[in-house]
Amino acid sequence: MSKPLANEVERLTRRLARERKSRLNAQAAAKKGLQELHRRRCELQLLEQIATTANSLPSVQATLEFAIEAVCQFTGWFLGHAYLRSDEPGPVKLVSTCIWNAPENKRTAQFRSLTEKIAFRRGKGLPGRVLKTGSPVWIVNVRNDSDFARAPEAAAAGIRSAFAFPILAGSVVVGVLEFFSTRSFEPDDALLHLMGQIGTQLGRAVERKRAEDLLVYEATHDALTNLPNRKFFLDRLRRLIDRKRRSSECDFAVLSIDIDGFKVVNDSLGHLAGDSLIKQVAERLVTVFGTSAASLPERGPVADRDLLAHFGSDEFYILLSRIGDGNDPVRTAERVNGVLKLPFSVEGQDIHVSASIGIVSSSENDLTVSECLRNADLALHRARAAGKARHEVYDTAMHTKALKHFTLTSDLRRALEREEFVLHFQPIVSIDSSEINGFEALVRWQQPGGKLVYPGEFIGLAEETGLVVPLGQWVLQEACKITRNWHETFPGAGLPFVSVNISLRQFMQADFVDQIGAIIRSSGIDPDLLLLEVTESVATADDDRIAGILYRLRELGVHLCIDDFGTGYSSLSRLHSYPVEVLKIDRSFISQSGTPSGKQMIETIVGLARNLRMKVVAEGVESKEQAAHLRSIGCGFCQGYYYSKPVSEAEARGLLATRPPARARHSVHAAASN
Repeated sequence: MSKPLANEVERLTRRLARERKSRLNAQAAAKKGLQELHRRRCELQLLEQIATTANSLPSVQATLEFAIEAVCQFTGWFLGHAYLRSDEPGPVKLVSTCIWNAPENKRTAQFRSLTEKIAFRRGKGLPGRVLKTGSPVWIVNVRNDSDFARAPEAAAAGIRSAFAFPILAGSVVVGVLEFFSTRSFEPDDALLHLMGQIGTQLGRAVERKRAEDLLVYEATHDALTNLPNRKFFLDRLRRLIDRKRRSSECDFAVLSIDIDGFKVVNDSLGHLAGDSLIKQVAERLVTVFGTSAASLPERGPVADRDLLAHFGSDEFYILLSRIGDGNDPVRTAERVNGVLKLPFSVEGQDIHVSASIGIVSSSENDLTVSECLRNADLALHRARAAGKARHEVYDTAMHTKALKHFTLTSDLRRALEREEFVLHFQPIVSIDSSEINGFEALVRWQQPGGKLVYPGEFIGLAEETGLVVPLGQWVLQEACKITRNWHETFPGAGLPFVSVNISLRQFMQADFVDQIGAIIRSSGIDPDLLLLEVTESVATADDDRIAGILYRLRELGVHLCIDDFGTGYSSLSRLHSYPVEVLKIDRSFISQSGTPSGKQMIETIVGLARNLRMKVVAEGVESKEQAAHLRSIGCGFCQGYYYSKPVSEAEARGLLATRPPARARHSVHAAASN
C-alpha cells in the first residue's frame, strides 16, 4: 500500500474512532440524564406523595408512620424511626414516638428498646445533632462514631450507615426521623436535600395536625383540671356499651363522685378557692389511675383503660373499662377516699374533704348511656344521704324509689296548681284552764278521692324542690283568711291566734317581710293574732340579715316563736336580744318526761324561758302525767293529743262555738304585753 493511501486509511480510522467515542459519550450522557431524570421524577413523586397523603391522614401518628415507610421503600434502608419534641418544661429534648418501620425479627429488639428509653437533648447523639443544627446528618458507620450512644446495640442489629433529618415548622425542629442500613454508604447530598424537603412538608402537616388535636383536646377536656370532660366521657361510655352488647363478658362500671364539703369552701372562701380545691382533688384522683386519665379520645377499638373525667363544679366520674368482679368498683371507691384523707392547702388553710360515691355496673342490665349515669347518680344520692366518705352500689330499689320521688314531685306541683291542700288546726291550750288559746295551722294534702296525705310524706320533698315556698304562702294566706272569718263569726268568743310554721326557704326570700305584709292586708287579719314559728337555727343565727328580718316582722305587729326549741345550738345572748316571745319545747323532750334526764331538760327550758320573760308551749303532750308535770313547773301552754288531735276547719269552728264567753285570758301570742 502506498504511503499516501496508508495515511488516508489512518486518518479515516482516527476519525471513526473519534465519532464512535463521541457517540458513546453522547449515549452515556443521555443515559445519565435519563437516570437523573428518573431519579428526579421518583423524588418528586415521593415528595408529592408524602405532602398529599400527610394532609389527608387523621393524626400525627398516622402521618409519621406513612412517611417512615415511604422513605424506607424509596431508599432501601431497612429501619426507620420517629422522634417528636417533648412538651415537658426544661431543656428541649426529643423523645421516641415508638413509631417504627422495622423487620419482624429479634435482631433489632434490643436496639429499638434502648432507643425508646432515651431522650436526646441538643447535640447529643444522631437525633440531638439534628435538633441542634436543624439540618440533616449522615453517619457512614455508626460503629466508628464516638457520639452514637447506641453503637453496641446497633452492631448487634447489623446496623452500619445512618442518616436523620429534621421535621421543621418554620425554623423550629418539632421532630426528627432517623434511618438505618446494614451497608456502609458515603453521604448522598442529593438524598439529604430531598429529605430536607420532606421534613419541611412533614413539619407543616404535623403542626396542622397538632392544631387540630389541640382543638379536639380543648373540646373534650375540662379547662380547670385538664381532665376529660362530659363529652369525652360519654363518647367512651357509649363505645363500652356497644362492646358489652357484642360480648356479654366485657363488664365495666361507672362511679359518680361528689366532693363532701365543697360547697362550704366555695361559699366561705370564694370561687377561686373552690377552683384551687377542685384542681388539687383532680391531681390526687389521677394518682389512682395513672396518666391514662388525660388522653385524647381513641380512634378505632375501645382502649382497655380506666378513665377519670370532670363534669364541672365538684362532679367527677370514673369509668372502669374492664372489671374482674363486683368488688373492683368498690375497691376503686375506697382508693378514692383514701387519696383524699390528707388535708388540702387552700389559701393557707388546711381543708379536709371526702367523697360520696355512687357505683353502677354494666352487669346489672342492658343499659343505655343515660341509664348508666342516672343509676350511678341515684346511688350517689343514697351515699350522700347516709353520711360522708361513703359509697353505695346501685340496686333496682333505688330506681323504684326515684321514680316514686319523681311522680310525687309531679303530683305535688299539680296539687299546688289545683289547690288540693287543706288546713287542719290543733288547739294550743292554757295548761291551767285547758281553754283554747289559739290554733296551729297544719297543712294536709287532700288527693282526688279524698285521701289525706300528711306532711311527713311531702314536706321534705317540697323543701328539696323549692315547692315549699308557694305552699308556705298558700298556708299563710289560708290560715289568716280562716282566722279572720272565725273572728267575724264568733265576735264574743275572744281572739284565738293562729300559729304558722315558716320554712327556711321562705324565711330567706328577699321579699319575705313584704309577703307577710301583703297577706295581712289581703286577708284583713289583725297582725296581733298571727304567730310565726321559725326553727331554732334560723332564729338564733349570727347573721345581721336574719336579725333585720325578725325585727321588721315584729314591726308589722306579728309575734315570733322558736319551734322545736332544744334540738339546735342556741346562743343565749342572741336569743335574749331578738324579738322572740315564745319558745316551743320539741315533742322529743316531752316524750322523755318520764325519765329523770327528760324531766330535767324540760325544767331547764321552762326556767330559761321564765328568765328571758318568754312564754313556753309544750307540743306533743299525750298523757295526763305529762300535762301534770308541765303544770307543776309552770309551763303555761300545751298542745297535743291529750287535749285534741289536729281537726278540720269545720271541727275547729265547732270548738270555737262551744268556747266560754270572752274574758281576760293569759295568751301566748300576747306574751310581750304580759
